[in-house]
Amino acid sequence: MFLNGKEIINYKYLTKKLSIILFYSIIISYIFLNIFYQTDIFVVFIALSLAIFTIFSSIMKILQIIKNGESTNIIKNIFLLPGSILSNLLSHIGIGVLIIGITISNYYSIQKEVVMKKNTEITIKDTTIRFVNVKSKIENNYSSQVGIFDAFSENNYLVSFFPEKRTYNIQKNVMTEAAISSNPLRDIYIALGDKFSDDSWVVRIYYKPFIQFIWYGALLMILGGIFGIFGKEKFPRKT
Repeated sequence: MFLNGKEIINYKYLTKKLSIILFYSIIISYIFLNIFYQTDIFVVFIALSLAIFTIFSSIMKILQIIKNGESTNIIKNIFLLPGSILSNLLSHIGIGVLIIGITISNYYSIQKEVVMKKNTEITIKDTTIRFVNVKSKIENNYSSQVGIFDAFSENNYLVSFFPEKRTYNIQKNVMTEAAISSNPLRDIYIALGDKFSDDSWVVRIYYKPFIQFIWYGALLMILGGIFGIFGKEKFPRKT
């Protein structure tokens, strides 16, 4: 509601709306953590609930501003969003996404260091990793051992990994090049360690859920800063 160009805040309505958003944020966090991680870590539950609350409340605010815009054309109202408000709300969404990424990846990352023989498998979270073979490769300035690993989910092929263990010719330095598979919900890293016997190697496998959300959150915060600098500063409103 606006009076003489100034917004009149209905605190009772605002409190009720935010309480509803907080309630659903808590429910969503509880369901998500119990279904996917079977966890009761209190600090994770609180962090995730507040992050979702921050994201939902910011999105609701953006939708409200668009709805109250001067034009009946929603697309036009989106482009007329004031830079300062859009910057603030995108930054808040970015913080929420960032918190989700940091919290989930910190508490639920899995690291395994195992000795694997060729054609053996190991399951990490919902992904099965099969050690296929190791082949030699020679380049101009180094030689390497390249591991071949196939990943499966419920017997469906997902991706192959090719981690390397390089030995440089002049310095004789040994470098490990991890292989990475990424999607929006998780990253898997595989590194080839030392040779244990003729047909077995030390293998390090890392499973990091929601690690990409850290980058998404940072990008949203940067985007918010860009809108703050270059965005429109005025937003005509209905009276």
